[in-house]
Amino acid sequence: MTGEIPPELSVLANLRHLSLASNKLTGEISAALGGLDDLRSLRLDDNRLTNEIPAALGAMSSLRELGLSRNELAGTVPLELGKIHNLRTLRLAGNFLGGCLPQTLNKVSNNSLPDTGLPICE
Repeated sequence: MTGEIPPELSVLANLRHLSLASNKLTGEISAALGGLDDLRSLRLDDNRLTNEIPAALGAMSSLRELGLSRNELAGTVPLELGKIHNLRTLRLAGNFLGGCLPQTLNKVSNNSLPDTGLPICE
């Protein structure tokens, strides 16, 4: 796939898994995806997505896997991601992220946090 992530995906309320990894997607990640309450897996790794990680993704209470590695994402990692209590897998490496990583992300058992090169916030 090429182009931007279709905004219509945010209205698929019963969607449980969304994998758009290893494509040529561009643009930013829509904050509207944060409204997908039943989503358990969001895989957007290996694309060309830009801008910041939307803080709205932290509202995805059912999310267990979030893959955003190897894109062109910048900015800081939102504190809200640490509020996803069911999150078990988090991949952020291979972006242009800055700042520090929220301490609450340390609880995610399968993560690429050391590969980001960012310190943990104090």
